Amino acid sequence: MNLTNLCAQDWAPPGSTWHYSFNNFSVEGYIEIKYIRDSLIFNKNCKVLEKIKYIYDSVLGYYDTINLGLEFTYLDSNKVYYYKYDTFFILYNFNAQPGDWWITASGSGSSPLFGSCDSTGIVQVDSICTMVINSDTLRCLNVSRKDTSDWAFEWVSPVKIVEKIGCLGYMFPEPFYCVIDIYEGGPLRCYEDSIFGIYQTGISSSCDYIITSTGEVENYSKDIFLYPNPAKDYISIILPEEVQANSMVVYNSIGCEIYQSELNKNNSILNLSMLSAGLYNIKIITNNNIFIKKILIIK
Repeated sequence: MNLTNLCAQDWAPPGSTWHYSFNNFSVEGYIEIKYIRDSLIFNKNCKVLEKIKYIYDSVLGYYDTINLGLEFTYLDSNKVYYYKYDTFFILYNFNAQPGDWWITASGSGSSPLFGSCDSTGIVQVDSICTMVINSDTLRCLNVSRKDTSDWAFEWVSPVKIVEKIGCLGYMFPEPFYCVIDIYEGGPLRCYEDSIFGIYQTGISSSCDYIITSTGEVENYSKDIFLYPNPAKDYISIILPEEVQANSMVVYNSIGCEIYQSELNKNNSILNLSMLSAGLYNIKIITNNNIFIKKILIIK
């Protein structure tokens, strides 16, 4: 089979969603990356990808949701580009042959052991292959970091990049030598879109579960809503049926507890008119002592 003649694949079509595992000491969870809209940058029609991290801290005992920002990507001639440092770098080159390489970019930082870290790295193609997923034959690349490049695709061995899906490790390159930097993501759990369907790598029984050292904990954080938010006088706390919440605690921006209320319904309406305008942290405590954190804006 001539691997260079496979049909070019679309990148981030409607419904595209990736889930990556995350584990950093006591904090475990997953990162969800999804296509949300198009945007024009330097006359390039970019697919905008939103990154949300869902975590559970097993030491402090709470859920949290962190918005990691946006990435801007586009596909041209079977190469995926992404926007960094006011320019576009190659993220994936599905035309590459063994021995080819490309310069990629990520964040920059410094390490007390290895000195300053470069803001770019070099990805080298070691071999090429194909994978059949959902009846589609996709081109794949086995890659490594070239020489002593500071940034590379990691988390799985060998590091494999699959057409349409991207890296089976984390989507974006991560620091290799820059040990002071915190890794953003981990290996791929799932990819899906409205045309391709779903692909699961098998490292997790479900795409959006939080896997802890004591087993799987369902992430209720993303199914709990404060409405309206921003709020003025009243908020409703909307919980899924399976979550039984006991109480809610409100903290101000410097971490002081300023309000507490019991919760005994799945849809609780609370009067917060005593709060001044600002940003607040909400802690919802369930009947099995799981803490779920939310951010509330009072206007």
